Amino acid sequence: MRGCTCHFIVKRLYARPSAALLIYNDRRQHVNKSGFVCHGPLDRDAIGPGAKTVPYICDEIQQQTMALIYLGIPEENILQNHIESVQRYCGSNSKVSMSASEYVRKMGLIIRRSTHELDLDDQVSIRLWVEKNKKSTFIYQDASDTDSFILGVQTEWQLQQMIRFGHHSLMAADSTFGIKKLKYPLCTLLVFDSRHHALPVAWVITRSFAKQDVSKWMKALVDRARSIDFAWKINGFMIDDAAAEVDPI
Repeated sequence: MRGCTCHFIVKRLYARPSAALLIYNDRRQHVNKSGFVCHGPLDRDAIGPGAKTVPYICDEIQQQTMALIYLGIPEENILQNHIESVQRYCGSNSKVSMSASEYVRKMGLIIRRSTHELDLDDQVSIRLWVEKNKKSTFIYQDASDTDSFILGVQTEWQLQQMIRFGHHSLMAADSTFGIKKLKYPLCTLLVFDSRHHALPVAWVITRSFAKQDVSKWMKALVDRARSIDFAWKINGFMIDDAAAEVDPI
């Protein structure tokens, strides 16, 4: 179903040619070759008969699209990025484009009509959010006279992909979102799957790119991975800043 790696193996029995042995290889996470969940209990979107015909949109594509809407990126650019992400797994056809257009438009309306302030004070609002999302927060440092604000966000699925594709491989930090527009730019951390497609495995929100601050969230991220797999190690960490000097981890 939609690229799931679960499959049957049929073997004929030599002693009984009219009979066959059926073996079902069950991958409990129900993922495709790229590691994306296709269906089953981990896929909240594959519910009901519509899941057979509606192009699959995984949680990561949804979160990436929502992040672009939050940043105020023009809808045409968001739509183009969203369609490319969906077509990567579903192929190119008019139904995919139509469904993607409707999805982006609806998400934009939902976000514009909703409020995301937990408190009038920004610092209090962030603390409340972190308290409610401890499992998805790998580092949080409040702003003070001596420390810069740092918020690192990583979902459970992202952690799994980072461990899977980042082990003995490269990780990249793309800090191009909001550098000139936002007070606190968004840095996206990427790993690369077997087809060399970039997968976002964490986000860091901070305006400090000082050596000591970058080292803090880099080490926090690595420590989180090693809490699951003690032998986990990356071969290199790429940062899109030629002048940056960061201690190796």
